[in-house]
Amino acid sequence: MQSKKPVPLPSLPITLLIAFVIIGIGFLAFAKLPDRRTLSEKIGDATQSLSNGVSDAARNLGNRTPADKARDEVKEIGDKARDSKD
Repeated sequence: MQSKKPVPLPSLPITLLIAFVIIGIGFLAFAKLPDRRTLSEKIGDATQSLSNGVSDAARNLGNRTPADKARDEVKEIGDKARDSKD
């Protein structure tokens, strides 16, 4: 009887590459999710953000993906950091 050779496992760099590709695809899928808020939820969000300015309130009325929301948050944090420096 011949013994079967064990199947070699993929090397670590290939495994890491595959993992990063899967994580990247998942992130892109999440970032492109559509905005499923109802009109009343959009109006509520806009009303709450009126204290930040009319442009922020108007931005909340439109359809925004999670990537759009994250971009706005990062910009807001940068603006606050810049203002606190002055």
